[in-house]
Amino acid sequence: MFDLVTAVETHFWWPDLAGDMREVFRVLKPGGNLSLIAESIGSEHYRRKASPKNTLSNGHDAPDVCDEHRELFTNGGYSKFR
Repeated sequence: MFDLVTAVETHFWWPDLAGDMREVFRVLKPGGNLSLIAESIGSEHYRRKASPKNTLSNGHDAPDVCDEHRELFTNGGYSKFR
């Protein structure tokens, strides 16, 4: 069990993001923390990799990042996140 799990600019490469989020939650100690840093959100690189939820007026796919991550945390078992 871990007190802290970190993921810096990596989660968009995880093969099963939803399942992997649940696995991280499983190995955290009660009260443990996941620190997921995604500075590149909004970058062209992230838009190409992320699952699109909507389309921009210019025709490029763009994920709804906040909602997408909120859903991942909630479905992964996390109750507190920001």
